[in-house]
Amino acid sequence: MLGISLAIFLTVLTPPSARCETGAFRVRISIDADSLNAAPYKTRGVFFVKTTITNISGSDRKITVWTQHGWSWLADCPDDMRDCPAPGIEARQNISSRGTLHRGETYESSIEMWIDPRGKRPVKFRLGFYPDATRPVSKMKGADLVNAVSWSNDVTLDR
Repeated sequence: MLGISLAIFLTVLTPPSARCETGAFRVRISIDADSLNAAPYKTRGVFFVKTTITNISGSDRKITVWTQHGWSWLADCPDDMRDCPAPGIEARQNISSRGTLHRGETYESSIEMWIDPRGKRPVKFRLGFYPDATRPVSKMKGADLVNAVSWSNDVTLDR
C-alpha cells in the first residue's frame, strides 16, 4: 500500500512538462485557430482541439475510439479548474471501435471542447487520453485515471 501511495505522491509532484509522455503514448495537442473564429465559439464557447497520439511503447497497443471523441479525454488546468474547458461528451448515440496502434504509429483526431464564453482568458490547459474508455473519462474518478491517462503538452486559449 505504501508503494501505491508513494507512486501517486510522486506523480502529483512531477512537473507537467515531465508528465507529457506517460505510459505507452505521447500525446500532442493544438487549438484549432479557425474554430475560434466561428459562431459556435463566439456564442456558446465551442471550439476544437487537434490531437495526435503516438504509440511510444515497445509493443502494439489497443485504443478505443468513439464517434464523440471527447469520451476518451480529460481536461486539466493547472491555474484554475473553474475556467477549464471541457471535452464535449454529449451524444444521443456514441459508437466505439477498437483499434491497434503499432509501435511508432500515430492516430490523429479533433476533439470538440466547451468553455464559458464569458469566462476569463487566457486559460492554460492540457488533455489526458484514456485508451480504454467505456464511458466519458471526465466522469471517472480515482485510481482508474492515475495509472492509465497519458497527458498532453500544455496549450493556452487566449481569447
